[in-house]
Amino acid sequence: NVDCSLDKIDMETIIQRLPDDLRDLCNLIMNGWNTSETAELLGISRSKIYDNLNSLKPIFERFKKGAMTENGN
Repeated sequence: NVDCSLDKIDMETIIQRLPDDLRDLCNLIMNGWNTSETAELLGISRSKIYDNLNSLKPIFERFKKGAMTENGN
């Protein structure tokens, strides 16, 4: 089984480069806030939370593919 996890430093680098709204979303989710709580804190709908999370997937997928290539996986 191939370990495709991103290490903490790489995650922080990606998150730091995101626009403020997406960075805030990532930080809340990564710190255990659920989508309802996150939506309330950010003042946006849950559907917008899901839209934003879906927009983040390709960013992390591209990074993960690059990390796997560099590691020879």
